[in-house]
Amino acid sequence: MKVGILGPGNYSLISKHTNLSKQDVKEFIGQFGKYLAEKGFEIVIAVDRGIPFEVAKVYKKHNGKKVYGGESPEPRKV
Repeated sequence: MKVGILGPGNYSLISKHTNLSKQDVKEFIGQFGKYLAEKGFEIVIAVDRGIPFEVAKVYKKHNGKKVYGGESPEPRKV
């Protein structure tokens, strides 16, 4: 199964609208990326930077299957 990840690239913007600290956001990214990899999901990101890209890096670190970029249906190296 594929999971799409959309989101802003700016930690400050997330902190402003959610009252989460930058550290809280980083912890969530780590937990979310690891969870997706452990459950065997493939992920689709729409941007090359920001939160989705950071999740993709953690996902690959935990041996995630495939990351698809927003511009191409082909798997892309993260």
